[in-house]
Amino acid sequence: MSGGIWDYANCRMYDFAETFEDAISKNNEKPEYWCGDWNGQLYSDEVIEEFKKGYAILRLADVYAHRADWLLSGDDGGETFVRRLKENLNDLIKTDKYGYITKILESLK
Repeated sequence: MSGGIWDYANCRMYDFAETFEDAISKNNEKPEYWCGDWNGQLYSDEVIEEFKKGYAILRLADVYAHRADWLLSGDDGGETFVRRLKENLNDLIKTDKYGYITKILESLK
């Protein structure tokens, strides 16, 4: 069935992470309300750093949930789960523009 044990709820974690990313990238723009969203909130550096951490945590949660979903659905076995998890995490590390994904994974070793 290719996953779906949680009705693909892990995709929401990715969406949440992208919301953090959007707020980070638009933070210094002129504040304006556009199509239901505020751009340019001018959050403090401290808030932006917390958003970066939240982004990393949500991206990691998405990867772990996706891989576990396939394992628990019977689409992957244990060895495949571990191999694909490592591959997905390595891909995530390659795009870790804020450095928090790497820091979090290092702290778990």
